[in-house]
Amino acid sequence: MTIYIPMIILTVFLADIQERIRYRGRKISILLITLLPPTLVAAFRYNNGADYPMYFQLFTRLGNGSKIAGIEGKKLEVGFEYIVRLCQLVTRNQWFIFGAISFIISFLIFKECLNDSDDYRLSVLFYFVTGVYFDAYNGLRQYIAVSICFYAMKYILNKDAKRYFLAVLIAFLFHKSALFFVPVYFLQYLKFDFKKAITIVGLTVLSGSGLFAILKFVIKYTPYAFYFTLNSVELNEIVASQSSILFFGVSTIIGYYYYSKEKEIDTKTQLLYNMQIISLSIALMTAFVPLINRVLYYGMAYELLYLPNMLKLINNRREKMLVKVFLILMYGGITAYGMINSGWYTCIPYNFYFDYR
Repeated sequence: MTIYIPMIILTVFLADIQERIRYRGRKISILLITLLPPTLVAAFRYNNGADYPMYFQLFTRLGNGSKIAGIEGKKLEVGFEYIVRLCQLVTRNQWFIFGAISFIISFLIFKECLNDSDDYRLSVLFYFVTGVYFDAYNGLRQYIAVSICFYAMKYILNKDAKRYFLAVLIAFLFHKSALFFVPVYFLQYLKFDFKKAITIVGLTVLSGSGLFAILKFVIKYTPYAFYFTLNSVELNEIVASQSSILFFGVSTIIGYYYYSKEKEIDTKTQLLYNMQIISLSIALMTAFVPLINRVLYYGMAYELLYLPNMLKLINNRREKMLVKVFLILMYGGITAYGMINSGWYTCIPYNFYFDYR
């Protein structure tokens, strides 16, 4: 953890400076500087991330002029292949490609947090303590899709359907799971009160085994059918642990407590709470449909906006501080424990690229 803790502190410090600047041009300049610590740490890692060896070999094959690129015998998504080949016009060093991809993911997420977060610094902190940053060491293709869909939040709030669906289409070029984000646009027109939320969550639990059978039938006709052939050790890497249910369960309950006190809530607040209910349902569904944990990546990204938005509703300063500290300790403590003791994200120990190459 020795490299990650200073990285997080420095990044949040730079985000604090960035938030205090009013001039737009300078904000963008500081944003680029803010992205340097997480980008460099991601770039100069070696064999950190469960999928690192697979992507390392893929980048090597493409760098050697391979015209056919794929993963697990399946054709590589066209968007991801073009990004890799574009990076290789600069250099064929794998560290540069890993860094460039990390930069893209972090840039889109930070930019949207800057646009729509009620506490930009806190969103940046949650980017790390929720594990989103570290999880992106593994699913490079999907996290590019996640970051694009997350950035598209601005189009939902602006009711710009054309640009939103265009963004989802672009995300689809990196990972097909982006299609699950198509209905999210319409969540702004729904209001999930307590009864509806309980109904959705309850139906999710009751229909879990049936959903697994349906999903397995559908996925066997897609490039992701190979997931059902993974052995138990590999499968554990994609199954949501109890921590996912804890994360979404606790934050949803706290959120409802404060949302229920509001006579009227704005579109953003309603959308984020609706997303939270859907994310909690997906977290519960992973007990029956392990593969749907991949969809949960999108929900976890939305936590970066949901949590600051929820805290905004707390009027008592002391109470707000207590809830904020509790959430940071809960997310950060569980994430750190999982990384240190259970090998989450395969990020510890950190291996410096040039010590091995």
